[in-house]
Amino acid sequence: MRLKWSIPLVICFLAGTASARRAGDPLRPGFNLFSKDQDVQLGQENAQEVRKQYEIVREPSLQDYVRRVGDRLAAAQEARQSGFQFTFTLLNVPQVNAFALPGGPMFIFTGLFKELDNEAQLAGVMAHEMSHVILRHGTHEASKANLIKLPLALAGAVTCLLYT
Repeated sequence: MRLKWSIPLVICFLAGTASARRAGDPLRPGFNLFSKDQDVQLGQENAQEVRKQYEIVREPSLQDYVRRVGDRLAAAQEARQSGFQFTFTLLNVPQVNAFALPGGPMFIFTGLFKELDNEAQLAGVMAHEMSHVILRHGTHEASKANLIKLPLALAGAVTCLLYT
């Protein structure tokens, strides 16, 4: 009975490992209707809104520390090859959170900053957020949403034409 399940499991395992990304292989972001320039523009516009809505930490040594950690991460090959210019800002917000916008602006809340035990934890959170930018997750999701809306809009237009 075990052999019956073993063969499909081995096939699935081999298929998964064969399709896995290997170190040095280029990253393959998903489907995206937006250009990289549009990612940058969207990110900059939204970053301005974030800066208006939240208080920026005014302590230069804290901002410099966050920037230095981020700059080391941005020096990694994948980040450099993305073509995005990353910025790092510490916001005076008590929530435990961090986020990055399309094109590279990243924001870390003081609530998260206070909960961290060491620099490695901060770097891990920041690397996670950078991966969203590099893989263009924000505009990828917007593209998927637009793909759903487009057929609905076309169907609506066709329906209007048929009944007018």
